Amino acid sequence: MRGSIAIQVLPDTNRDDVFNKVDKVIEYIASTGLDYEVSAFETSVDGEFDELMEIIKKAHELMLEEDMNGVNCYIKTSFRKDGDGWSIEDKTKKYRK
Repeated sequence: MRGSIAIQVLPDTNRDDVFNKVDKVIEYIASTGLDYEVSAFETSVDGEFDELMEIIKKAHELMLEEDMNGVNCYIKTSFRKDGDGWSIEDKTKKYRK
């Protein structure tokens, strides 16, 4: 089943280090080879259900490997019953410059 997720990772760390921690998750997402798009508040990813759930799991693991007390992840999912989920491109193409 194909779909999309949007994930926002908020590590429990000092303000100056937040971007460095979030970059680790984005680097992992890039390494999966899936289509993704980084925006100001979250990263959207297209893929198969199991691939996307693995990204969610790995995002938490990456943050908890760091010297932090915890992490908050805000996650949105989008899947369609027929298995033909709308891609990031489908959702955003009319707004691109």
